[in-house]
Amino acid sequence: MSNITMQDDLARQGRRHSSVLWLTLLGMILFVVWAYFAILDEVTVGTGKVTPLSRAQLIESLDGGIIDHLYVHEGDIVNKGQKLAQLDVKRFQSNYGEAFSRVRTLRASAERLRSELTGEPLQFSADTLKEPSLVAR
Repeated sequence: MSNITMQDDLARQGRRHSSVLWLTLLGMILFVVWAYFAILDEVTVGTGKVTPLSRAQLIESLDGGIIDHLYVHEGDIVNKGQKLAQLDVKRFQSNYGEAFSRVRTLRASAERLRSELTGEPLQFSADTLKEPSLVAR
């Protein structure tokens, strides 16, 4: 290998190492800029303890969820029956919709099976007829 070829190889390797170094540095700078400006959600799970004037009570939610709105703050005096917080209803609406759909499907299946069992002609209820997809099954 000639001296010129070795020098060319060394120069190319130097440029390659230099490019990798600059790209790494650019990536680190971009990460620092992103970390400075990015807004990350914070999630906290915990139990609350409300201390009324008469006696201590532990407040718990049967169904956990995301708090949509908080009506009281630390140190506020509250009255019996007053709303303290409101949960985000999107998850509950979704669960309700799924359960309601499942109930309709099961009712349609029960009507079909009842018809097969008794040998009578299949007649769907008015609620089932409102959903053509259930009748088509």
